[in-house]
Order: sequence, then structure tokens, then C-alpha cells
Amino acid sequence: MFALLICFSLLFNFQLADKDTTELPSEIESVTVFQNQAQIQRKIESSFQSGTTVIVFTGLSETLLDRSLQLKGNAPFTLLSLTTRFDFTEQAVSQPELERLKAQQMELLTQISLEQAELEVIQNEISMLGSTQDIIRNNKLSTEEINSLLTLYRTKLSELYQKRISQNQELTYLRADLEKVYQQINDLGRVERDRFKEVVAEVQLDSPAEMEFTLEYQVSEAGWIPSYDVRSEDINSPLSITYKAKIFQNTGVDWNNIKFTINSGDPTSNATKPELQTNYVGFYSPSRNARSAIMPSNVTSRRTSEVGIIRGIIKDDQTGEALPGVTVFVEGLGSGTATDLEGFFQIPQVRNGNHSLRVSSIGYAPVRIPVQISNNGRYLEIPLEQDVANLDEVVVVAEGQLSGVVNSIKMRGDRSLPAPKEFEPQIIQNQEVSNQTSFSYEIAIPYSVPSDGKYHTVDIKKESPESDYTYSTAPKLSEFAYLVGSLPDWNDLNLIEGEANIYFENRFIGTTFLNPVSSSDTLDISLGKDEQIVVQREQLKEFSSKNFFRNRTRENIQFEISVRNSKSQPITIKVEDQIPISTNEEIKVSVKELSDGKLNDETGIISWNLTINPGETKRVRFGFELEYPKGRRIVY
Repeated sequence: MFALLICFSLLFNFQLADKDTTELPSEIESVTVFQNQAQIQRKIESSFQSGTTVIVFTGLSETLLDRSLQLKGNAPFTLLSLTTRFDFTEQAVSQPELERLKAQQMELLTQISLEQAELEVIQNEISMLGSTQDIIRNNKLSTEEINSLLTLYRTKLSELYQKRISQNQELTYLRADLEKVYQQINDLGRVERDRFKEVVAEVQLDSPAEMEFTLEYQVSEAGWIPSYDVRSEDINSPLSITYKAKIFQNTGVDWNNIKFTINSGDPTSNATKPELQTNYVGFYSPSRNARSAIMPSNVTSRRTSEVGIIRGIIKDDQTGEALPGVTVFVEGLGSGTATDLEGFFQIPQVRNGNHSLRVSSIGYAPVRIPVQISNNGRYLEIPLEQDVANLDEVVVVAEGQLSGVVNSIKMRGDRSLPAPKEFEPQIIQNQEVSNQTSFSYEIAIPYSVPSDGKYHTVDIKKESPESDYTYSTAPKLSEFAYLVGSLPDWNDLNLIEGEANIYFENRFIGTTFLNPVSSSDTLDISLGKDEQIVVQREQLKEFSSKNFFRNRTRENIQFEISVRNSKSQPITIKVEDQIPISTNEEIKVSVKELSDGKLNDETGIISWNLTINPGETKRVRFGFELEYPKGRRIVY
């Protein structure tokens, strides 16, 4: 098959040689950045004669996805063929800083080689001096001659040892400088491209014309992740949310002074609707039906004493390097975070139970990891495997007369794709455009994003939605009160899950994770803990007991939660705790006291809404009884 493609390519290029070929430089007009890819639009303008002409678009990224090619024009034309080929003669755009570092690297490597050669000479001289013992042993020398020879031996050997020490020190310094240069080159983040792609379009015109051709295609190794700045001056002011896009690309072609469109879509995701299959009922067989979650073999997991905290580090599976900006999300709980610059993450307040941890990052295959929390914490070391999109070699052939666009496109395997429609570009001042399956933002100010793989932040828009403020605490997990900003009408904000920087009263509070994947009418954003609200939770030993009745154990447990308001104004705070839920008929749980708290029978969570005046302390109690078989141990 590969040989067939080579033969076809040679035949195709031979046929093109007999036709008028025009190589035209093209500039990037605009870029639409998706979450895992980007769509590039290039334009050329030139005069063309009637008949068949071959147009070659040169200097394109080798990450170009062939199946995404589209050619449009501003006048009628017939597209006879559209294909790609590699160009190994195109020189990458010179980067002065990279070139300087490479020159410094070569200079250091040369110096290291010279110093190593000198060290080898010194070592050989030391070895030659070792033959002095043979001279004394094999020759009859006088005492004076022996003393003179030994003096020379000692003096020369001392000198050589000092030179060797000096050479080794110099080599150490040079290697340290070389390592710094390597780190600087890596910090630039550039992938050196030794080849580029060309797009070859064979078109036919009925008459001479001034034509403008637009080439559109998608590239991999590019995308964006959302981030936010959430600000609040005080609890009497609405939240202000600044939307940001962290754009990255490593295509080998810099995007200089380009008009960007940020799109929420993901072309790499499966666009096919899943189909339900017949669901058969049968008797349970552990050997055939059990599908318990299995920990991936390359993930390291260990239990910790940090109750309700999942933390760890995420690395590249191949290089072992720490991965920043990786999304870590506990499915079903609505909590998550992103790794810091050292690849570390931490998710607090994870309740007891079996959870699924979803880990995803651009350019890496997502993974799901089962995590069990039972009055403990978990530390995880997670390697991610790179996920590189396959680049298919395709030949696209169009049929029929076109009016600015291709009427139909045929690909190998007789799979047909509808031709894209031609639209006039709209100049929108960072205006939001809603589509059927996604939404996008057209950025009015041109930006530059170099091909260095780093994040380049672009401000998208700013919203100040209606906000409500409440305090909340779950002292079982953390004896702190947290200020929470609630957005009652958040569905129209078009939020995407991502990390947010929190600013309150003009100071940086910390980071949180916005998770809009929820059916709730209200979106809560944690704005940090308030040190002026003191929360304590303690078990009341005098009201707790353990006794035995026949073959059963009865255990009574009672807790008290106290909340003190040290602020100068009254507060309203939501206090939450929980009573365990039994999943075994041999274990019975009975509620004994709630202090007017509201109990959710399905989750066991109790909530109190307290209004506390300045300087006031309020207390609530709750208690329950556990009854279970004598001699058995329970965990909750």
C-alpha cells in the first residue's frame, strides 16, 4: 500500500510537470482555535490565464491534517485535484534567541571536547611516570641517581595531579554551563521542524481572471484552555468574571499579528451519536459479569492520613517530566483542580465512597482512575501517555463547475463530505457567536502566538452577573468558614470548566476550579476562607456510649459544632455535616438528635442555616446510634 502511494505521488508530480505551475507565497489571514486543534485560513491574489493551472501553497506546517483541506475562490472555477506533499528544502524561520543559544551550545561542546582531550593527555603522562619503578628495578643505579629520579618523579607527578584536578574542575563548570543552555533551549519550547508541507491545487478557469483563493485547513499540536479571573470588591458588589483563553501551538509556523477566533468545540471528539444495543437480563456470575474498577497498572496509589484529600503528581509517561495545567476532576462530586507548575494537584473535601478521578490534558490520552476514600486520603502518581493525531495521506478530487466553492468532494473509500459554505468575514468587537453545537468569540485585536508550545493568554470578555453571597462550612472536613459567591442565572454565561484565580477585596485569595457541568440552577464559586469566623467540631464523650445487648452492639455518637462570628456585621452561614448511611441490613443507623437541622435521607447530609450577630457564638448538635452484630467491626 505504501509503495502504491509512492508510485501514485510520483505519477501525480510527473503529470503536474506538464502544466503551468505557480508557487505563490501566502500569509495567514486568521486562525480559529479549538480546544485541541486550530483552523488556519490563508489567502493569495494573482492573475490567472484561462485553462488549467497548478497552484502550490508553500511553507505550511507539517502538522496540517490533510483531510481538512478546503479551497475557495471569489469567482467561478473548477477544482480538478487538491493534495499535499512534503518539502524538505524549506528552511525554518530563523529565531535569533534560539540561534544564539545553539551557537553557545556548540562552543561549549567544543570546549568540553578539548578539555577532555587534555585530561586524557595528562592521564597518559601519569601512566608513563608509573614506569619509573621499572627503571629502578631493571637498572643498577647509584643512591644519588635514585634520589634524583625519585625527586623528579615526585615533582612531575604532583604537577600532573594538580593539572588533572584543574581540568576536572573546568569540565564541571563547562558541563554546568551547557546544562543551563540546554534548559534555556527547552524553556523556549520550540520543536525544530526539518520539513514542511505544500498544498498543490489543480484548477481550471474558463477565462482569464484576477482571482483570490482562500485555503483553509486544520493543524494539530495547537489549541486553548479556558481560565478565569473572578473578582469581588465586597459582599455588597456583584462578582466580576474575566474570561481568558490560554492559546498554545507548536506547529513550526509562528502566528504573527493574526485575527483570532476562540471556539469551544473539539474536532477530535467523536461526532457520531452512540446507538443503544439490546440489553439482555441474566443471572449474575462473578467470573463473567463483574466489572469493578481496576487501577491502571502504571498508576501508583497509596493511602494517607489526610482525611478527604486526594493529591499527587502527574508526569509525562515517556520523559518523566512534570505536567502543569492538567485537569483533574472527581466525577459526580463537582470538584476538581489543575496541576501547578511542578505537576502537583490537591482536591480537598472528598467524602467517603468510591469515586472516579478523570485526568485530561491537551495532547495526552485522558484516563479515569478509581479512588476509594474511607476516612483517609489518597496520594497518586499518574503518568499520561501522549496522544498524537494520525495524519492521513489523502487525495481530494472535486467535480463540477464551482461558484467560489467546491460543490462536492470525494475521498478514498467513496466517502463524501458536504462542501463548506462561503461566508463573508464579520468584524466583531470580541463578540460572542453561538452555533448549534458550540460557541465562539471573535477577538477584535490581532495577537501573535509563536510556535513555542507555551501558553499565551488572551482576554475574551468580562461579565458581571447577578450574585449572592453566603458563608458555608463543613467542619468534618475543614474547620474553616468559606465565602461562596452564588450565580443564580449562570446558564447564559457559556462557562467551560477550568481554573480560576480568585480576588476578594483587592487581594489575591487563591485558585479554584469552575465546574459548570451541572444541572443545578445555581453555580457556586468558593471565594476563600474567612479567618474571622471560628468553627469547631468535637465529639461529646459524655453523651457517647457503647454497650452490648444480646448479640448486638449499640454505639451512640454525638457531636457539637460551634460557630463564632468575630466580624463587625451579622452573617448567614450554612453548616453541613453528615450521618452515615447503611447499605447492609445487619447495620442499622438511627437518628437521635438534629438541632432543627434539615436531613437528606438519601445522602445523610445535615444542613443548618444560621444567622449570627457580631461577637455571637451559636452551637448545634447532632447524634445517631449504630447497631450491628457483636464482634464485628464497622467503618464509616
